[in-house]
Amino acid sequence: MVALVLFVLGSLLCCAASWNDASLIAFRVLQGFAAGLIFTLIQTLAVRAAGGHPGSNLIAAVSLPVALGPILGPAIGGLILNWLSWRWVFLVNVRDRRRATARVAVLAPRPARSCQRPRTA
Repeated sequence: MVALVLFVLGSLLCCAASWNDASLIAFRVLQGFAAGLIFTLIQTLAVRAAGGHPGSNLIAAVSLPVALGPILGPAIGGLILNWLSWRWVFLVNVRDRRRATARVAVLAPRPARSCQRPRTA
């Protein structure tokens, strides 16, 4: 959940970062860090859901978006830049990530509470 929130925050800040290049780079670093966390968490959760024994189909399905990103990203980004402002490259992520954050908040399992007894002296 934190990674999704950081990604949306990074996207919004990149969109608003028109005051200088350094701020845009810093906010892209934040966005990239969060994206790395999201991918790692998706892999971990998928393997855990498969009982710790991931098959080749599972790994392929989880890795497909990462493989398609460098292929489709520049083409989609070019279309966005051709018809809209450069800020829309970052804003296009916000709507989907807000929806994903809401789903995670509802569907994610809650951490188990500790059932330890208090120590008596």
